[in-house]
Amino acid sequence: MGQDPARREELARRGRAQVRKFSWATRAATMRDALTRAAARPGVRPEQEQARGTDRRAAIAAALDRLRAGPPAAARVICERIVAAAPADPHAHHVLGIALMRERKPQLAVESFLAALKSKPDHAAAFNSLGVALQVLGRQPQAQGCFERALALDPGFAPARRNLALSRQDGTATGMDLDAAVPAT
Repeated sequence: MGQDPARREELARRGRAQVRKFSWATRAATMRDALTRAAARPGVRPEQEQARGTDRRAAIAAALDRLRAGPPAAARVICERIVAAAPADPHAHHVLGIALMRERKPQLAVESFLAALKSKPDHAAAFNSLGVALQVLGRQPQAQGCFERALALDPGFAPARRNLALSRQDGTATGMDLDAAVPAT
């Protein structure tokens, strides 16, 4: 085989054709499609999705993409499935809370943020998000305490610093950006 140039060229051509079938974009699209299908199948249990290879971090990333792209309901569904399968996942609770805030359900969001903090008490972004939710509910002193706690955990956390200043300035949630609280996964 090593001596046959025609055969060697044929194998090289086939190899290049095979490599073109795989790319990061293709893998990302495949993962996105799988997560979209999973979110559309309410009868499938989350642990079954995990058994099929769906990674929680990838699912949370998909939920974050959904939050950034538009209506929060799809992100909420993804996070609810993760929380059902992994009740102690602080990032899933955090993103679920952000989705609930986007759906104008601040009291439910507070519960999700508290669940995130129960699992990860040093989650500065969750304290910041909880502060925004409490501010929306008119609980300014507690909101400010959350922003201060976020800053105690991460003194350089600019969104918490900005939200604390806004809370002290006018006592409303006006101008607070919940997106700033979206965690890196």
